[in-house]
Amino acid sequence: MENLEIYYMAGNAIGTIGQLALLIACAVLIYKQRSIGTWLMLLGSLLSIVFSVGRVAWTAFASIKNPESYAQTMAVLNIFVQFPYLLFVLGLLLFAIKHTKARSNQSVP
Repeated sequence: MENLEIYYMAGNAIGTIGQLALLIACAVLIYKQRSIGTWLMLLGSLLSIVFSVGRVAWTAFASIKNPESYAQTMAVLNIFVQFPYLLFVLGLLLFAIKHTKARSNQSVP
């Protein structure tokens, strides 16, 4: 386990592939059915990619200064990086409510 960087790089690559797949899925969903929920899901998935790239850049610059700056940066980023996921979940919840409501209205004679 001498070369741990490869594990971090592999994890980041897998995460990036997942984020891109989610972004594509949200774009397809918007193409098929536009609603506030699908737009929130797309916005959340897009912001998660932007925040991931920003986190890498910001931590790289912060680690140049000193370890305390790096720790402070990680603490702040830990809060902000959660917002895109909250947007996505809110969109998914709105989409699910609308979708299940439409299905229940169709089944009633």
